[in-house]
Amino acid sequence: MKISPRCGALFSKFKMLIIKHFTGKGRGVYSDLPIREGDIVEVCPIILLEKQEVESVKKTLVYDYTFDWDEKTGTECLPLGYGMIYNHSADPNIEWDTDPENETVVFTALRDIPAGEELCHNYWPGQTVVFTDGKWREELEYRSLI
Repeated sequence: MKISPRCGALFSKFKMLIIKHFTGKGRGVYSDLPIREGDIVEVCPIILLEKQEVESVKKTLVYDYTFDWDEKTGTECLPLGYGMIYNHSADPNIEWDTDPENETVVFTALRDIPAGEELCHNYWPGQTVVFTDGKWREELEYRSLI
């Protein structure tokens, strides 16, 4: 397991990203200020999981919070900060991308977002995400093998 050397560099240009309980979804994140399309919402340092560590983590709740890092090597990551708490939406208002050079995941606004609106990204772009008893990821991975 490799922890990003930039762990102290958590950055959000907004006064406050706030965790709130959203009915039917659990915890989620919103901003107390409006966000403009293209704004960086958050830069999250990461904990990098090598392929063999990913296999071990698959047996735990932690796996539901990992993000793909490098498809070629099978590595995944755990974004720190609010990165693991943003909920899913089929109509997301933020997106994420990896920044390997800085070992971060960067969340960016896809459109103007008013203050108080939940910040959501699409957990698996290009696929329909179905939640069944918290088993969304297993279903997606099963379908990707078909």
